[in-house]
Amino acid sequence: MPVELRVEWNVLPQQASAVGVAVQSVVNASRRERGCLTCSLATEMGDPVTLRLREVWDSEPSLRRHVQSRRFATLAGLLETAIEPPRFEVAVDGRVRGFDYVGEARQDGEAGASRHGFR
Repeated sequence: MPVELRVEWNVLPQQASAVGVAVQSVVNASRRERGCLTCSLATEMGDPVTLRLREVWDSEPSLRRHVQSRRFATLAGLLETAIEPPRFEVAVDGRVRGFDYVGEARQDGEAGASRHGFR
């Protein structure tokens, strides 16, 4: 069953170009990941500039694997450019979750890595 991740955040106009290029790099890489059905970035110019990211994954395990990746950590770092708290939603199993999903998935990934001798 497909699952969806949606993020919307505002940045200052002078940051928009650099942030947009960095996010587009993450989007392009995500599109090549196993399980990614679609990944898109929309930009609404103004003051502030609004960025909207939408990813659709073939399954919750695929999204979870993505959230545990270094690539996603890069995206999370880019969210720090937001001038107000970003809107972050994960639609999974018929309900919508927020940043708690990321924390849970990343914690599960660290536990799995530790169990298998990775760290």
